Amino acid sequence: MANFEVPENPEYSEVVRKFEEDDLAHADLFNDVTQKLVDNDNFLKTKIDEINKRLLDLIHPIGSVYTSSNSANPGKLFGGTWVQIKDTFLLTAGDAYKAGTTGGEVSHTLSVAEIPSHGHGYSGTTANDNNDHAHTFSANTGTVSADHSHGGYTSTGGDHTHQAYVKKDVRLTTGGTTSRISGVDGSAGSHTTSISGSHNHTVQTYGISANHTHGVSGTTGGRNAFHQHAYSGTTAGTGSSMAHNNMPPYRVVYAWERTA
Repeated sequence: MANFEVPENPEYSEVVRKFEEDDLAHADLFNDVTQKLVDNDNFLKTKIDEINKRLLDLIHPIGSVYTSSNSANPGKLFGGTWVQIKDTFLLTAGDAYKAGTTGGEVSHTLSVAEIPSHGHGYSGTTANDNNDHAHTFSANTGTVSADHSHGGYTSTGGDHTHQAYVKKDVRLTTGGTTSRISGVDGSAGSHTTSISGSHNHTVQTYGISANHTHGVSGTTGGRNAFHQHAYSGTTAGTGSSMAHNNMPPYRVVYAWERTA
């Protein structure tokens, strides 16, 4: 509410006019009347100021917040001392937020802890690829000679006798030597040859070169090589970590808080 202004008093104005026009008016009388009118006026003004303050305290007590689309300081409209609230939203006090506290921000950059839990997964396998193949090979054995010989010797034990029946003198020629069979005296009868027949035989084979090689060649069988590879990993980072606007829809008005 506006401060109450004392209206102009017509009777007071008329008295002043008469004193100003009447040369017969006594100065003391004029001063006395004037002083009483002034004192009365001051008394009324004091009372009116008291009424205005009481009304202000009832309607806008200290701590009140006044909002308006008019930029005028409410101190000029209602009296009192007011401080303007600038660039701030008003949040009502309650269990979570206490009156007088401040907070919030116009823009905000999310920290890692504030990013919603999420993942970027991927998996897959490589395509089947037939790598069937074979290997050819060839080789030769070494040329190691197997040349060798064998030797031997018969024993000298060969004594034996032969019995023959003859009718006359018998002579036996062996190795160009002629001898008469033992016991043969030219008469017919049964006779036995000498037991002496001891002899031996030496046997020797000759070395024969057996150098030779074996050639080997062929192809290994084909082998099916179908196979897969599993893989996993992480996606590349994205985003620019820029701050985002943190304000709801709004309308701007003037706000003031009474402090005295």
